[in-house]
Amino acid sequence: MPARNCEEAFMIFSFEENSERTGKYVLLYDGIELSYVDIAAEAFSHKHEAMGHIMQINYCHAGQIIWNTNHGRSVFLNPGDFSVHTLDVCTDSAFVFPNSQYQGFMISVDLQKVSVHPPELLAETKVFNGLLYDKFCRGSGIAFFAGNERSESIFSGYYGQPKELELPYQRIKTLELFLYLAQIEMTEKNHLAEYLPEQIEIIRQIHD
Repeated sequence: MPARNCEEAFMIFSFEENSERTGKYVLLYDGIELSYVDIAAEAFSHKHEAMGHIMQINYCHAGQIIWNTNHGRSVFLNPGDFSVHTLDVCTDSAFVFPNSQYQGFMISVDLQKVSVHPPELLAETKVFNGLLYDKFCRGSGIAFFAGNERSESIFSGYYGQPKELELPYQRIKTLELFLYLAQIEMTEKNHLAEYLPEQIEIIRQIHD
């Protein structure tokens, strides 16, 4: 059955035998959901319905992931790196974990909902009225970014907080992340390179 929303899209994984996956969902705002991921596997595939109205931010916290995208190229995400895209460009993706371990999280944003009912602090901005979509997702693109001091100051707040303060931190850091993305420049310096499959194999042989 095809996925109908962001939670279902996250759940439809086809894992290798003896792999393990755990996760946690947090509803931050209406139409904005945080999903933590902890995976022990060498690889998995991911299929879901094309959902161009769902924007997803993926962050690599630990381990390494090689994402083989729909358009035949691959991208490494190392700790601190992140990506932004809509769920119409990853309908049939394959993921490889060189260390057989991966931790991170994804933030799923229903652009239809938040454009009408955005978080109160961002209500007077254009963040959800085309700004983020036009910048990162128009034309069915995927934006991959190398982590930096500014981005890590935001992402680190999603981990290691006292339990009673977790949700406030998650909500505040998510708003800060949206504002950061609204300002970030799309330059070669902070944009991760994409590789062809044969280039990925050479890189893996070097690391092995």
